[in-house]
Amino acid sequence: MLLNEIVEANQFAWDIVMAIGTTHREPPRTPKPVPRMKPAATELTPLHVRRAREKQSHRGGTGTRGANTAMPSCGHVQS
Repeated sequence: MLLNEIVEANQFAWDIVMAIGTTHREPPRTPKPVPRMKPAATELTPLHVRRAREKQSHRGGTGTRGANTAMPSCGHVQS
């Protein structure tokens, strides 16, 4: 009895597949990623200039820290 129900369900599914029809289409593909564009070189704004100057002063350039400044910590050493 259980086997008969399985056969009927299988036939029912097969009929649905045949009713839809077999179409030969390509399997779905993952779309290709869009190439990343580097931002265009922008002109230096006063904020960029100020930030660059601040970075220079923190690296030990001439300026506000004095002659006997401490070396930067090992975690933030830049070459």
